[in-house]
Amino acid sequence: MSLPHVPDSVSRHTVMAICEHLELDPKLVESLEFSTYGLYVAFHATNSAGRRLSDGSGVARHRIYIPYTEEGAL
Repeated sequence: MSLPHVPDSVSRHTVMAICEHLELDPKLVESLEFSTYGLYVAFHATNSAGRRLSDGSGVARHRIYIPYTEEGAL
């Protein structure tokens, strides 16, 4: 069995660029999870003033699923 090439590390600049390309605020993104049919994004919940909210045991989080589409599809 062989594994595909996996880099030893990924630069913070690359991750920030991915978030910005996806129109996500990289300061709020906690994780990106790529799946077969879409992308899961976990990010910190904030109030209207931009302050992070608490769920009683830490920072509140949202986990959103964004489905993939075909290029040019409506």
